[in-house]
Amino acid sequence: MDEKPIFVKIDAYEDIRDIINIVKKKISEARGTLDRIHQLCHEEESELEAWQNEVEDVEKRVSTIDKSLFA
Repeated sequence: MDEKPIFVKIDAYEDIRDIINIVKKKISEARGTLDRIHQLCHEEESELEAWQNEVEDVEKRVSTIDKSLFA
């Protein structure tokens, strides 16, 4: 297959270059947003785990009080 040179107008080349730079910037912003979402999910999971532990602790205390008073 013969390879022939491709001629592109300078204006079109600069437009394409600008568009590619915009796309790269948007990709970078999307990665940053995803990283922040992952961080927030991790923090949320940690908070939920702490709440779960507190509920279990209260449940054990109530059970202990219930057994000692009504057993």
